Formats: sequence, structure tokens, C-alpha cells
Amino acid sequence: MRRNLSLSLFTLGLVAIALIAPWVHRALATTTFTPIDFAGAIETDALGINNLGQIVGERDESKRKAHGFLLDGGSFSAIDFPDAFTTSAIGINNLGQIVGMYGGKNGHAQEWAC
Repeated sequence: MRRNLSLSLFTLGLVAIALIAPWVHRALATTTFTPIDFAGAIETDALGINNLGQIVGERDESKRKAHGFLLDGGSFSAIDFPDAFTTSAIGINNLGQIVGMYGGKNGHAQEWAC
């Protein structure tokens, strides 16, 4: 009885894979992956994107300090909140308004929008 159940589940799994495989192949065939690397950064993280393709995020130039960025039409712009120790841009709307967070030298985090 257990053997028949195992065989039935195995067969059901094979059928599911056969049905899903063509869809997955089509989805991957139409997907484009683009690396996002801010020059001089040891790490670049995309955190938000709008319908115009503008991307915001943060880049790390050292292990302890993050800087925000905007990627628009292939060009990077740095975003650093005045007198902040770290800055992160975390969202952008279709009007190009950016929201984020910054950390002061005293260690307190604050939100910002522009």
C-alpha cells in the first residue's frame, strides 16, 4: 500500500514538472538580468524601482558606511543626507520623489523624503 502511494506521488510530481517546465522556460527566456554596480563600491543594493525604471538603493564603500544612490537612464547619482553617517534611498515613486533613511553620527536613525 505504501509503495503504491509513493509511486502515485512520484508520478504526480513528474506530471506537475512536465506541465510547469514549458512555462518556466518561456519566463526565463524573456527575462533580462542587469548587474547594478556603483563604481568604487564594495556592494551595491537596489532597494526600490518605479514604473519609469529609475532605481534607488544604497552602496557601501566600506563595511561601516552606506551611501544612497539613484540610477536613472544608466547614470548614477550619489545621495548623501547632510551631516549623516549613513544614507539609504529605499523607495521612489513615478514622480521621481525619493524616500529613505539616514543615520546620524549619534547613532539615531531618521527618515527623509525629497
